[in-house]
Amino acid sequence: MLGAMLPEATLAATLVTAVVLLVSGVAKVLDREPLASWEAMGVPEGLRRPELARAHAGAEVALGVLLLALPAPWATGVAVLVVLLFAAYLVLVARLVRRGEQVSCHCFGALGSGTVDRGTVARNVVLLLVAGLAVLDLAVQGWVAPRLGEQAGWVLALAATAVVTVLVVRGSSSSVEEVDQEELDDYLRLPIPDVPVVDEPGGEQRSLREVAAGQAMLLLLLSSGCGSCRQVTARLPEWVEALPGLSVRVVSGIPHAQTVQFEPQWEGLVLYEPQASVGRVFGLMGRPAAVLLGADGLLAGGPVKGYRAIAQFVDDIRDELDDAAR
Repeated sequence: MLGAMLPEATLAATLVTAVVLLVSGVAKVLDREPLASWEAMGVPEGLRRPELARAHAGAEVALGVLLLALPAPWATGVAVLVVLLFAAYLVLVARLVRRGEQVSCHCFGALGSGTVDRGTVARNVVLLLVAGLAVLDLAVQGWVAPRLGEQAGWVLALAATAVVTVLVVRGSSSSVEEVDQEELDDYLRLPIPDVPVVDEPGGEQRSLREVAAGQAMLLLLLSSGCGSCRQVTARLPEWVEALPGLSVRVVSGIPHAQTVQFEPQWEGLVLYEPQASVGRVFGLMGRPAAVLLGADGLLAGGPVKGYRAIAQFVDDIRDELDDAAR
């Protein structure tokens, strides 16, 4: 019984691997910020070019097609390349988790993003194992195309499941964004959260509400080593100068001494959040992100996520300050 099921199981692995590549590649093609993911994932700066990002998306689509279209042994070679690709993805996400960096990964491009965590590592391990089964399937069973006709009903059911899964994931992503916006409208003017932070090297833990008392404060939630965070860091001097009367602070999950060692431009601006206290209360585990605290002890704007959204957010704050000064 088990032996009879093995060919179907390995064929399923090949089909699932091909679908993952096709969905991921097409989603990356549709992604408006393809380099954001590469920066966040720590891809070397010399490789972070738009043409390479587009080629990468196209390569995933091509690998998915070739996996199904080529006869053996060519398809087996393609499957081995896919295993190497998935292994590289696993190394990238495992490295980020090991470092404790909080970044967002557009692993499936325009379908949405999520915070890189142990769940991401587990998902990539599963994908790597499935790709390994695809190698076995193609090496032993041969060309996929002739086998699809023999299992037409079963293959259609698997394909329908894959399509429904993609639609559900995409729909869920949109729903979350709508709910977040509704919640944002409701809590913008709620009190500043009473969560612990450390606002100076060697200092004691204090409440964020206490630290921000009597002053407007822009919190930039950043992570050392995050590519998109470096874009925010590069503009810190400009923003500090452009926002007079507004305290600009960098919220970091690493204590002051280590943070400034890696990011000298953060010196004098770091607000250490023990156990990601600030990020958790705002639901901002991915970085970069920003929140505006009002001088009246209430939330005044945000949160926003991603470099472009933060840059626009700062421009809007600057325009409001200019209007108020007239």
